[in-house]
Amino acid sequence: MKFEKITDNKIKISLTSEDMDMNNISKNILISDNFIAHPLLQSFLERAEQELNFKVNDENLLVEILNVNDGFIFTITKVNSDYLIYDNSHFVYKFENFNNFLAFCTYIKNMNWSVFEDFCLFIYNNVYFLISSNNISPDFNFVLSEFGKKINSSYLFEGILNEYGKVIFGRDAINTCINLFVR
Repeated sequence: MKFEKITDNKIKISLTSEDMDMNNISKNILISDNFIAHPLLQSFLERAEQELNFKVNDENLLVEILNVNDGFIFTITKVNSDYLIYDNSHFVYKFENFNNFLAFCTYIKNMNWSVFEDFCLFIYNNVYFLISSNNISPDFNFVLSEFGKKINSSYLFEGILNEYGKVIFGRDAINTCINLFVR
């Protein structure tokens, strides 16, 4: 592993495939948001503090991971919260199972709501994800949160779903589900 300080607020960590083999790190661990990836990132930050005096307290971090031929490059940037931009036009909602998504669609039908937004439904790691790149009304957002959980950094997570997830309904997911399963 190679640690490099770019600025006082940014470092780069190069991780070769040999480093991954020696430390028993798989590609899936690096690109997932799970309980294994967090301690690994924390160990990288501890080592960066020792080697580069890169101290992270309660600061917001932007972690970028680039898959290269022989491993990965992590770029970690301390971000001032005043400059964080939240993109409300993209969203991802997580449903623990298909029945929760079906219950949401049933509620929409029972309320006689017309859904015009373009939604896609994915499955990834046995969990269902509803994606839209359109703005939604606060009422619709509230109803979604009753049946699912909003995913932060949805724009980034959408890329993971597009690459590793399986499309269940590629377009018009809510209306398709209503037409197929809700009576």
